[in-house]
Amino acid sequence: MTTTPCPGETTSPPAPRILIVEDEAVVAEDIAVRLRRMGYQVIGTVNAGEDGYLLADRLRPDLVLMDIVLKGRMDGVETAERIGSDLGLPVVFLTAHGDPGTFTRAKATVPRGYVLKPFSEGDLHRSIELALGQHRETRKLDGARRSLSDTLRTIADCIIAVDTTGCVTYLNEAAEAVLGCSGALASGRHVDEVMELTHIDREEVVASSVATALHSGRTTSNAAPLRIRSSLGRETIVEETATPVSNGPGEIIGVVVMLRVLAERSGTQDERSQLITALRVASRDSLALRAALPVCAWCKRIHTTKGEWKTIEELIGMSPELQMSHGICPACSRQLESSF
Repeated sequence: MTTTPCPGETTSPPAPRILIVEDEAVVAEDIAVRLRRMGYQVIGTVNAGEDGYLLADRLRPDLVLMDIVLKGRMDGVETAERIGSDLGLPVVFLTAHGDPGTFTRAKATVPRGYVLKPFSEGDLHRSIELALGQHRETRKLDGARRSLSDTLRTIADCIIAVDTTGCVTYLNEAAEAVLGCSGALASGRHVDEVMELTHIDREEVVASSVATALHSGRTTSNAAPLRIRSSLGRETIVEETATPVSNGPGEIIGVVVMLRVLAERSGTQDERSQLITALRVASRDSLALRAALPVCAWCKRIHTTKGEWKTIEELIGMSPELQMSHGICPACSRQLESSF
């Protein structure tokens, strides 16, 4: 019969689930008894590294207690490395091997603990609780980083993260589009190499504000809009701001660069200039034609502002912007056909 908790009544969290990987069956059983006495769930015991990996993958325990000397092809160090990298599960080594060589190999797998046999229940309990707590905090931080990354990815402005050496560590999608470069390709390269800034009105390279922000510890920006050229040749007008990032004690650990796009392409200015020029030419031609009137009713010559009488062919020939081609209009064509 199951009971339902009363409103407001708190329920205890489930006991942590632990997998034991130990080559000695008697030792494994002794460890299991101690763990149950401490309030943990023992979800399985195996004596080979391959079996430990497969069972951890299938049951996903909260923690794995791992001996180093195991039966099978994989020892405890190799098994712990695969469990950590593939499954993301915390491992605590529980072994009689405390020599420097074994410890160095084990340390390379970044375990959550290293307990030497023989051990007391107090030592084992403290190691397990520390490992579980560290793993919970790591998962929270990973979740916060993913959330922050997702947020930055959707921001319309370009976001570029830079370390204290000026090398790129992160680009959001907007920055990738403007720079014409993926975050993976930009990572590790200096920001001035990835982000080529020039003056908006001349081909003169401008250094980013990163170095100034790192040195001063304050938000810094270039005084005027700049032109940025992507690796694909696309040019964009941007405003650049660099903000230093510090840790808790106030030590600067990097800089976040924000690029706000002001214009899609610098070519827009060229297109506007070309349009203005075309309008001026058209206006000048229109004024010239108005000034050439009146037209003689008999010979059809046009009276110019200089007092001369010119044919339409002569007038057109005087303008370098105008060209004349010869042809027959439909009315004249019909008249010619009727004369034959």
